[in-house]
Amino acid sequence: MKYLLGFLLAVCSRIVYAEDLPKYDIYGNTTEVIKIIESEEPQPEQTFKVEFPACNDTQLLAKTKEAIAEYEKEMTKENIIELRHRLLAQKNLSSFFEQKTEKFSYKDNRMVANILITEKFNGKYQNDDFRICVSENPVLKRRVYLLLQKYSDTDILVRLINYHLTDSVKFIYKK
Repeated sequence: MKYLLGFLLAVCSRIVYAEDLPKYDIYGNTTEVIKIIESEEPQPEQTFKVEFPACNDTQLLAKTKEAIAEYEKEMTKENIIELRHRLLAQKNLSSFFEQKTEKFSYKDNRMVANILITEKFNGKYQNDDFRICVSENPVLKRRVYLLLQKYSDTDILVRLINYHLTDSVKFIYKK
């Protein structure tokens, strides 16, 4: 009996009331407010006022052909099917039509869709910051795309997609 009384005294002296315990949420973080930190007002993002050239703009097509010529100098010998595709693409890059960025889907072209998603997510771009030009080429099975993207106040980044199976030809277009 004397042991039981000693045990009860020891337990009762260590009782801590729930009001005295720190409060925690379900993630183990304390819910006490230590200090309120006021955040600064968010700065407006920088927007570029660049107008895209038309898809059939002669300067744009000339710069594209120059970029292809530079790319071809660096290319090594590949299989004959890929070489034939690139030669056909070079001959038939004279006409493009615009496709709306909002209506572009993964089913249209996965490479273009991946670039759009990546740039929109990482670079915080909107649909207005891109223009998609699609080749009007009845000869080629896979279409060639020009993806124009706002790069700076006066410059446009142009990507030639599907010209080569794995790479995209890139260059900066200045008006």
